[in-house]
Amino acid sequence: MNHSIPKVIKKGIDKICAFYKRHWPFILVFILFVGYSCCSSSIHALLFEPSDGKDFMFFFKKFCFTFLLASLIALLFLNNKKEPYIKPILFFIIILLFFLQRFLIVSFGRAIGPDVLLMTAETNSDEASEFLKTFAFSHSSLRCYAECALIIIVIIITEYINKKKWIHSISSPYLKSIFSVLCFCLLSIGIFKAKTWIDLYKCNTTETLTDWEYKEKTRFSDIITKIIYAVKGMEIGKNEILSASMAIEKYKNESFSCNSMDSLNIVLIIGESGIKNHYSIYGYNHDTTPNMSLEKKKGNLVAFNNVVSPYNVTTPAIKNLLSCNTLSKRENWAAFPYVPYVFNRAGYDIYFWDNQKKLDAGGGFTFELNSFLYNKYISSIYTAQNDSCYKFDEDLISSFIRYNVNTKKGKHKFIMFHLLGQHISFDERYPKGGQFEIFSKDSVKRKEPWMNDEKRQDIAHFDNATLYHDYVISKLFDYFRDTPTIMIYLSDHGEEVYDYRNNMGRKFDNNRISANMVEYQFKVPFFIWMSDKYKVNHSNLLEQINKCKDRPFVTDITFNLLLGLASIETKYYNEQQDLLHKNYLPQKRLLMNEGIDCDAIH
Repeated sequence: MNHSIPKVIKKGIDKICAFYKRHWPFILVFILFVGYSCCSSSIHALLFEPSDGKDFMFFFKKFCFTFLLASLIALLFLNNKKEPYIKPILFFIIILLFFLQRFLIVSFGRAIGPDVLLMTAETNSDEASEFLKTFAFSHSSLRCYAECALIIIVIIITEYINKKKWIHSISSPYLKSIFSVLCFCLLSIGIFKAKTWIDLYKCNTTETLTDWEYKEKTRFSDIITKIIYAVKGMEIGKNEILSASMAIEKYKNESFSCNSMDSLNIVLIIGESGIKNHYSIYGYNHDTTPNMSLEKKKGNLVAFNNVVSPYNVTTPAIKNLLSCNTLSKRENWAAFPYVPYVFNRAGYDIYFWDNQKKLDAGGGFTFELNSFLYNKYISSIYTAQNDSCYKFDEDLISSFIRYNVNTKKGKHKFIMFHLLGQHISFDERYPKGGQFEIFSKDSVKRKEPWMNDEKRQDIAHFDNATLYHDYVISKLFDYFRDTPTIMIYLSDHGEEVYDYRNNMGRKFDNNRISANMVEYQFKVPFFIWMSDKYKVNHSNLLEQINKCKDRPFVTDITFNLLLGLASIETKYYNEQQDLLHKNYLPQKRLLMNEGIDCDAIH
C-alpha cells in the first residue's frame, strides 16, 4: 500500500492525521458545545426523521461548517509554541458561549440573536440587578452550571487520553487514508456551507435578514454564526433607526391636516407584559382590575377580546405600533412616518411620559428603542416629556398630573404613556405591605403537576402587579374624566406565568408554536375608554365601539384607529384597517415577522 500511494499524497495524509491526532480534543469539544445546536439537530434528523433526508442533509452541512471552523481555529491558534497558554483561553470561551446559549434556550426558549443583544443594550443597572436576582440561582441557571461542569469533565478526560497518546498509536495506512478522505469531504462541505456568511453580509434590511434567518434556521446554527447574525441585526437596526429619524425631512412637504374643530385629548397607554387572561375584565377569577371593571359597568370602557401583538418583545412591538407601516404588507417600520410626527404636523401637541426611558448617558447604546424615541430629530416633536423615571408607575403618573396638561394651551393633544406595567420581576412592580399585596400563594388554587408554592407565589406577584397597574390607570381615568378625552390602552406583548405549562417568561419556538403560546405571549389586553364629556359629544361612538369589540385586530395597525379618532387626513390612513370603521377588513396577523399566521394555529 505504501508503494501504491505517491509520496506527495502520503506526506499530505500524514500531515492531516498528525494535525487531527494532536488537536482532536479541542475540535471535538468545539463541535459538541459550540456547534451543539447543529450537531444535536443532525443526530435528531437522522434518528427520528428518516423519511425526509432533506432535514438531515441541511443540519449535516451545518455540522460540517462547524468542523471547518474548529479546524481553522486549531490551525491558527494552537499550532504554535503558545498553545499551552492559548488553549485554556479557548476552552474557557467555549464554556462561556455554551452557557450563554443554554441559559437563553432553557430559561426563555430564545437563541442568540439581535433581539437578545437589543434587550441587553436596553437594560440599565437596576434591571440587570433584578435579572440577576431572579435568575442567578434559578432552576434553569443551576441546570446550565451543571452542564458546564460536564464540559470541564469532558475536556479533562479528552486531554488525558490525548496526553497518553492512545490514539496516536493508530498507524494503519488504510485507516489514515480513510480518515483523510473523510476529513477532506467534511471540510469541502463546510467550505461550501460558508456561503451562508456571504449571504448574511449582503443583508441590509430587517426583511432580508428575516428571510436569511428563516432559510438558515438560525436557532440550529453554531454559536459563532448566531453571534455574527446578532451583530449584523444590530447594525441593520442602527441604520434603520437613523433612516427613520432622518426621514422627517422627507415628510415635510406632505399634507397632514385635522378636520376636528372641537377640543380633544387622545391618550395612548402602552402597558408592559400584560396577560389578558389575568385581567378580571376578561373573566379572570382574581379581581385584578376593579377600576377598569367599574368603568366598564359605567359604560365608559369597552374591552376588546381578540387583539394580538405581532411580537412578544418590546422593541419591535413598539417600533411597529408607533409607525404608519403594515406588517401584513411586509412594510418596514423605518420607511414610514412616526405616528406622533403625523399628529404633530396635523396641529396636535405631543406629550410623552415614559417610565422605561433611559437617562444614564453612560449606556452609550445606539441600537435600542430609546435611541430612536429620544434622538434629537424625534425629540423635537414632543411638546413635553418626563425628565425622571420611577420605581413605580404611580409616581410617573403623578409627575404628569403635576405638569397639568389640561391647563396648557392647545386645542388638540396627543398624550402617550409607556409604563413598567408587569415587567419582570413581578414582585418589584407594586408597593409592598399595603392595599396591593392582596394575593398570595394560598390565593392560587392551581394543582397542575408542575405547580408548587414558589410558583403559586410568582402567580400571586403577577396578579398583585396587575391590581396595582389597574390602580395606576385609574388615576388617569380620574384626571381626564372632566375633559374631552378618548383613551386607548394596550400591552406591548403578553407573558407567561405558569399558565398552561411549566414556564415563566416568553419561551418561543416558531417550529412548535401552539394556540396556548399565542393566547398568552401574543394576545394582549386592549380597551378604549371615553370620558363623560367626550361621550356627550360622540353619543353614537360607544355603540359602534361595542359592535367592534370582537373584531380580530393586530396592534401594528393601531395608527389607523388613532388617525380616525383624531380626524387626521393623510394618505397613510386606511379605513379598512381602522378597527372602528364600518369598512374594516381583518388583516392577516403575522407573528415575529416570520410569516406565522396566528389565526391558522389551532
